[in-house]
Amino acid sequence: MLARYPRRQACSSPLDPLEDCAAWIRGLRSKGHAEDLLRTKHGQTSAAIIRDAARAIAQHAETASDLIEQALAGRSTVSYLPLYYAMLNLAKMAVIFSGRLAALHKQRHHGATWSGLRSQSHGLLTDHITLLAEGALPLFYETITGQHWAATVGHQWPAPGTAKPKRKIELRDVYRCIPCVGFEFVQAFGESDDLIELERLRLLENPPGGWTLHLSIAAPHAGSLRRYPFLRALSRRKSEFSSPTVTATDAAAAHAALARHAGVPWHLLYDGQVHGRPYWMTPKVIKRIAFPSEFEVLLAFFHLGNVVRYDPERLARLMDSKACSTIEVLRRHGALHFLLYAWSYYTQSLVTLVGV
Repeated sequence: MLARYPRRQACSSPLDPLEDCAAWIRGLRSKGHAEDLLRTKHGQTSAAIIRDAARAIAQHAETASDLIEQALAGRSTVSYLPLYYAMLNLAKMAVIFSGRLAALHKQRHHGATWSGLRSQSHGLLTDHITLLAEGALPLFYETITGQHWAATVGHQWPAPGTAKPKRKIELRDVYRCIPCVGFEFVQAFGESDDLIELERLRLLENPPGGWTLHLSIAAPHAGSLRRYPFLRALSRRKSEFSSPTVTATDAAAAHAALARHAGVPWHLLYDGQVHGRPYWMTPKVIKRIAFPSEFEVLLAFFHLGNVVRYDPERLARLMDSKACSTIEVLRRHGALHFLLYAWSYYTQSLVTLVGV
């Protein structure tokens, strides 16, 4: 089965999946474990760099684990704040695994602001977040996607020191692309999501050594498919899509070559399993930015964490509105989704939970 990473692992648990995933994170308090992943999964070779990175990863893992434990033991209405900071620490760990500890030292701030301190929102979807050019969130986005988010018409940030670029994102656009709350979002707000379902993804070898990605969309689609970046990277013939052919020695190498030479954005493939059945979805562009699924979850928790911290009255209004079920489901399902994808990045192997 094709996925964001060329390797994948599936597991199941008779216990709480979220607590099991949190235990994986606690395991990274071991500097030896972090050093092994840095060497074997992220190609680090410098002993000094590995030592410093592993020490930082272990410290962030301990903080994230404590925050997750605190969130799960407390009331759900205030859990969004510790869960956001747990996710922020997990995001910083991904940045460190990528070899950018020095950049993180210079950009410890969030890299986003919330509109609520300056404006009164009438509901969950009309609130907004402003994305900034620098900070932990932009670094995490770069780590996952390999590129900075676009901020201007030319799709580039102005040079440092020449301007303060910003990009406002409404929560409506964020929740449209979070797959683990899609059912609740549609039920509560009556709005369609911004995900399109894909099917029959297959990587076919055309000897000698040529590989091509093929897929189709699951149902007829009336709107423009140009807004889906994953599909834009492919050629279309009716409802069938295919990539350019790349040369590689095996499927894993072909997976990397498709990203490098054909521009296939694997990070925009939302994939998983439900009762053992694979599924794939991919999102639309929002304000010229295409977000990986875990980044959408992180933005939602950034927003709710700010609401908990600064505006308890607004939180009470949200919990007494039709947004309540979406927010409640996000608390556990969103946290689980983020932990799975963070762990997948650390291990460079997509982890899915069978039956979840």
